[in-house]
This record gives sequence, C-alpha cells and structure tokens, in this order.
Amino acid sequence: IIEMSSNLAVEIEQEAIVLLKNEDNTLPLENKKVNVFGAASVVSLLGGAGSGAIVTHDPVYFYEALDEAGIEYNKELQALYEKNCSSNEIPKTSNTILNNLLQLVLAKNSLDEMNPDKLTDELMADAKAFSDTAIIVIGRTSAENSDLTPETLRLSDKERAMVDKVATTFSEVIVLFNIGNVMEMGFIDEYESIKSAAIMWIPGEFGMRAVGQMLKGEV
Repeated sequence: IIEMSSNLAVEIEQEAIVLLKNEDNTLPLENKKVNVFGAASVVSLLGGAGSGAIVTHDPVYFYEALDEAGIEYNKELQALYEKNCSSNEIPKTSNTILNNLLQLVLAKNSLDEMNPDKLTDELMADAKAFSDTAIIVIGRTSAENSDLTPETLRLSDKERAMVDKVATTFSEVIVLFNIGNVMEMGFIDEYESIKSAAIMWIPGEFGMRAVGQMLKGEV
C-alpha cells in the first residue's frame, strides 16, 4: 500500500509541474553536470504549515531526487549551502502531533538565504569550471490564518544578489520554484542566461522524485 501511494504521489507531481520557459534545449539535462544554488535546494519545502504540513521521517529531498535521476552536481557547493542554511530546518520529534505544532509555530513563509558574499569569485570560478549550467531553487510556503506580505511575494535582497551572481556567471541557468503560492517571477526574463524555469510547487513526501525525472527528461 505504501509503495502504491508513493508511486501515485510521484505521478501527481509529474502532472503538476509547470514548465514556464525552456530555450535553446537547456532541458532536459542530458549529460550535463549542474551547480545548484538557493537555500531551498538543501531545505526542501514539502508542504505548508498547519493542516498542510508534511510530517515524515523519510521524505525525498531535492538532492536525493537528483541522485535518483543520475544528475551529477557540485557537492562542494551543496556542502556550503548545508553549512549555512541548515538553520531553516524545523526540528522534529518522535511525536507526530508535536511535529505538526512545530510546523505551525516555527515554519516561515520564506527561507533565510545564504549571504551572497560567500559566493566568492574563486568559488564561482571553480563552479563554472565544473559546469556552465546552474540551477537556482527559490522556496516559498504559507500557513493558514496568515496573509503573505508583498516582501514574501518577491525576491529578497539576498536572493536577488544571488540570482544576479549566478545569472551573470553561467550561460545556462534553470530556475525552479518550490512554492505553495504564486510570486513575482519577472526576473526570469531579465537575464539572457536564464533559459529555463519551472514551478514544482510543494511536492509532498515523495513528489520531489518527479522533479528529478522532469530535469532528466523522463517525464
């Protein structure tokens, strides 16, 4: 039953992903290595808060989805984001009810992005040598009884600075929106290097697998 449910969840996410743009055959990522940027790459938003919360001890996160799809990524960059963005994670206990309450109380509409100063010229040069293709993951979620502010619905200053660094360094950039609500997306048309963009929504416990499959071109 669990396997059937997880397979169905992946199928639903396969149908739900919205491809916003894809120029110059940037996708699928056939034989391409990628550099991944954004706090939401290491702290995947799988659900909302309150009744929309996902409480699980064995979810599929973004990098696991890349692994399953056979997409090679810059692990040095991954480690940097894990070191600097893990504070966004909500603590878990063995009590499901308590975990739901923690989601409701502690969940934030947006993640604290890493200080863009950590993306040094040397690091970016090394990343470009690894691959000229980059993925940016932008995350937003929400909770019941809480309105989203205009600030939440646009890029933060740190996110904007990160996007600018990435889009001016790499020739192929893919933006993935890990969001539970629409937000201002005009920036994807401000850079010639942002060739592709997709909304993966908040994909639930297993749906992230479909994101990897979409990037690989399997769906």
